[in-house]
Amino acid sequence: MINTSYIQKLLDEELTRQDLFLVEFQENGEDRFTAYIDGMENVTLKQCSEITRKLREALGETYDDIEITISSPGLDRPFKHPKQYQKNLNKSIEVILKDGGKITGKLKEVGDEQIVIHEYKPLKGKNKSQKPELSDKITTIPLNQIKQTTKMIIF
Repeated sequence: MINTSYIQKLLDEELTRQDLFLVEFQENGEDRFTAYIDGMENVTLKQCSEITRKLREALGETYDDIEITISSPGLDRPFKHPKQYQKNLNKSIEVILKDGGKITGKLKEVGDEQIVIHEYKPLKGKNKSQKPELSDKITTIPLNQIKQTTKMIIF
């Protein structure tokens, strides 16, 4: 059985070299792992391949007995790391609160314990495909009240 903390240590070292960070590390069974990585710039396929190659070199023959998938989190995965908020400053996000409420808008500020969102006006009628407009409402949300945050895709 492979030492999971050793894999994470190797991964963290390589991510630091490439100015990236680990968003989530999943153990999918005894010998299968998935690492979601991100950076202040978008992660490329080349970077994912390079990290996989470096892990293969560091683990040697042990690598043949396990499966490690390196991926960017993608647009639909919730934020898991504080740097993801920084990366998405001035971009559209959707926040689901622990009390069930939902707030959408542009992320304007990120602090150690809270975020500030310039909220969108509620969409009228059933036409949800219209482009949202910013309202006058600025909302501060404590991070401990957030259940999930995702980036919004607006066309």
